[in-house]
Formats: sequence, C-alpha cells, structure tokens
Amino acid sequence: MKVLQKRTNSPYLLEFDLMRLLLIMGVLFTHTETTMGNATDPSSWSRMVFSYSHLMLHFTRMGFVFITGFVLTWNYSRRRFNWLNFWQKRYVRIGIPYVFWITVYLAGIMLIKTSRINSANYFHNWLSTILNGSQFYMYYLVLAALLYLIFPIFIWVYDRLAKYHALILIASFVLQMVLVYIAKYVSLAANVHPMLSVIYYHYGNDPLLYQLYFIMGATIAYHYKTLVPLIDHFKKSITLVAVLLSFSTIGLYWFNIHVLRFSHHKSESIHQPLVMLMDVMMITALFALSHWLVPRVKYLNQIHFSGQMTFGIYLTQTIFLTGLAGLLRLTDWPSWVYLVTMPLAFALVFSVAYGFVAILSKGRLTRLLVGLKLENKNKMKKSY
Repeated sequence: MKVLQKRTNSPYLLEFDLMRLLLIMGVLFTHTETTMGNATDPSSWSRMVFSYSHLMLHFTRMGFVFITGFVLTWNYSRRRFNWLNFWQKRYVRIGIPYVFWITVYLAGIMLIKTSRINSANYFHNWLSTILNGSQFYMYYLVLAALLYLIFPIFIWVYDRLAKYHALILIASFVLQMVLVYIAKYVSLAANVHPMLSVIYYHYGNDPLLYQLYFIMGATIAYHYKTLVPLIDHFKKSITLVAVLLSFSTIGLYWFNIHVLRFSHHKSESIHQPLVMLMDVMMITALFALSHWLVPRVKYLNQIHFSGQMTFGIYLTQTIFLTGLAGLLRLTDWPSWVYLVTMPLAFALVFSVAYGFVAILSKGRLTRLLVGLKLENKNKMKKSY
C-alpha cells in the first residue's frame, strides 16, 4: 500500500527541544512547589496558596506523552521499520538510567534511614520499584516503556486508517472524558466495581489513561502541513482559553474540597474532566508557542542542547528536591517566607540540576546515565 512506502528521514524539529525544556521547567516548578508547601504551617494562607495553585501547571506529564506520540509518528509513520531494532533502541535509552538511578536512590534512602543496607529489604523494594516505577517520579518511564511496546501495532493500524484520523481523535477525546469522569466520580473499589478496579489498577502509568495525548501528538505529526498552520492561525485564542482553564483549576480545587468533600490528594488529581480540557488546550498552546518562537530566536544550539538535557533533569530531580527538603528542615521561618522564596528555590533546583546533567553529558559513559549517546563530532544529538 502507498502509506507503507519507505520515505526519507523526517527533518528534525527544534520546536520540540524548546517544548521539552518548557515542560521540564513546569515539572520542576510543580515538584519544588510541593516541597516548599510541605514546609509551611498546614493552617496558613501560604499552604492554601500552594494547594489551590497546584493544578495550574499539572499538564506537563500529558505534554510529554503528546511529544512521545508526535516524535514516534513523525519518525516512523508511512515507512517500514524493524520492530526489534526500534524496541532495542528505545528500551536501552530509558532502561539503563532507569535501573541505575532507582538502584542508587534506594541505596541512598536506606543508608540515610538506617546507616546500613539490608539486602533482603533492599532487593524487595528495588524489584517493586523497578516493576511499578512507584518512587522517585519514575512512573513516566514505565508509561513510556508501555507506549513503546504497543507503538509498532499502533502505527501499523494508524497508517491504514489515515482517512479516519479525525474520527479516531474525536473518539479518543470522548473515551478520555469518560475515563477521567470515572476516575473522579466513581468508586474504583474492587468490591463495588470489579471490572473498574482492573482497568484502573496502577492507572497513574496506564497508557489507556493517557491515550488522548498520545493520539493528539500522532495526529498533528501525521498531518503536520495541514494542522500546524491552523494551530498557528488560532494560537492567540488557544492560548487565552488555555490560560483561563489553568486559572479555573483554582476554583476546581475549592469545589472538590468544600462541595464534593474530597481529600486534598484526590482534589489535586490530574484525572478530572476540567483538568483534561486544560491539558488539551495548554499542550496545544505550548506547541504553538514553541513552533512560533524557534524561527525567531538566535540561540538555537543552546535550545537544542537544553532540550537534550531534559531527560537527565527528569531522572536526577530527586537528588536536588531531596536536598532542598533537607535544607528546609533546618529552617523555622514563617510560612509566608516559603511562599515568597518559591521562585528562588525553583531557580536554584533547576539551575543545579541542569548543571549536573550538563556535566554528566560530557563523559562517554556518564551520558548513558542521563539517557544520552551524544555524537563525538559536535557533542550534540539530534534525536528525540
């Protein structure tokens, strides 16, 4: 079939380096906010500000799923490729740093808590964390591994249904709305809904709960020449709606707490209908912004290099967030101080993490620990 004819390699899109940089900054800002908020008095206005604003930037996880869907489709659609080589390349890139950092982090925690490593307890925790990605923000790598697993089948089907991509996207949107509605409003206990308890088992890294954002990315990649000019034309309207939806999550948190009587944890869940709408608009707006900015900035090499650092920053953020939490335990400031110094804390965490990953990227072996295999010629890697 025509859609399966081999094509030349797709050009590298620098806008995704910029988008990844902005997304990882959002990730670190959110996690730094959580760390700073934990240092405040639970009854203080500062804690309330941290809690009510927490959802505003919680589209970043979905943004990375969008990028995964886009770049995989951009690179592999309408062409034949070796599935085993695809899996080998992708799993080696995420697998080595995933196992290494979990191994190091668990050993560090055990040494801090008990001053020694109990091999039996360590191995049990290590195996559980490896299988579930349940600690150190590693859940996304489990999600990515599952997306890589199903991608060859997905793109095989997607190529053959090119005429129906609009319908697929609409169906995906409806399915996503149903899934997040159930996650928020329906009890998932096994004794209430056995089937739902199976579907939503570990739904924090279940591809089904993120399928809309992956398909969004795939659709824009597949129809890039048609959809990107359309997104660019409406970028101001898209951005306005995205910002309004982001601020609306403040009211959503209030509604969850005071009307629905949800717990703080459930009120901040990313799996909510309004949050889903915000995710869609914020991701589209961020993509439009990145696409618009790249041709207008001078420091493209720096943007490209920074985009390559984002995976390493994600992997190593635990070190610096833990360090920040340790420093905060030594303080006894009024709660408002933690609130007003939040930007400074974020700048410190991000800059130190960026510098640390940049240093690791220089070594031939240490590059592997931050998901990189840089070309020796120019120390750059034009790869997503």
